[in-house]
Amino acid sequence: MTPMLYIWIAVIIVALIIEGMTAGLTCIWFVPAAAVAIVLELFKLPQAIQIVAFLVISLLLLICFRKISKKSSHVATNVTDMIIGGTATVTERIDPANETGEVKIDGKRWSARLEDGGTAEEGERLTVIKISGVKLICKKSD
Repeated sequence: MTPMLYIWIAVIIVALIIEGMTAGLTCIWFVPAAAVAIVLELFKLPQAIQIVAFLVISLLLLICFRKISKKSSHVATNVTDMIIGGTATVTERIDPANETGEVKIDGKRWSARLEDGGTAEEGERLTVIKISGVKLICKKSD
């Protein structure tokens, strides 16, 4: 195998690893472009042609698919986006004096405190206003 073949395979692997570690479409454009470059390398086309083809295909895919992905509605990509503003149900009395309190939101239990330092009883519904460390900071729902 030629060195360029190894380079194109490495580009695919690195792009897939980065894509797997991120929530958005950040490097996926390089995978099909590198695959085309591999085919060009197998046909023994010059490296300059491979590189130009890689850059052109990457750029075209980036332009085309970024427009499509930006048109789609906002999708929560992290815990903060999914929870802030949501309604949580108190599952364990929130009592700052005893440092207790737990809520359930989206099927998951979280430690919780009220923003005003007050108490809340089991079954009460609260609105999540922020996350502080591993605790949800909530306010009583209106």
